[in-house]
Amino acid sequence: MFRQTPLLLLLFLLSFLSTISALPSQLVRRGTNGKASFYNQAGAVGACGKAHSDGDYIVALSPVHFAGKNPCGKRVKVYARSGSGRGRVVYVTVADKCMGCDENHLDLAVAPFEYLAKNDGQAVGIIQVAWAFK
Repeated sequence: MFRQTPLLLLLFLLSFLSTISALPSQLVRRGTNGKASFYNQAGAVGACGKAHSDGDYIVALSPVHFAGKNPCGKRVKVYARSGSGRGRVVYVTVADKCMGCDENHLDLAVAPFEYLAKNDGQAVGIIQVAWAFK
């Protein structure tokens, strides 16, 4: 019986370590899967009433998220699921409405998009993401 104890302990530790390494992908699955594009601010006032620069960490959401509620100022956690930035995370603030976006499409300011796209930059145009309100 005691000879098997080290083996059981080793199996338990391996199982535990594999669970820990799976945590980031589990977190991604808890959010809403969708896509993200980017748009230039050009100092324009967004649907939430403030002007922003391309360097601000903001997002425009589909009109669906504005129906009967005001998401302005809410924080959104966004995970990159594709491209060279896969696994990167940003927090953005809702600042605008994206009239051309469906419910799961985020339109990010340039800075957060470039961070998530990493080496692919703006040339990639759209990346796959998972996101959730925080």
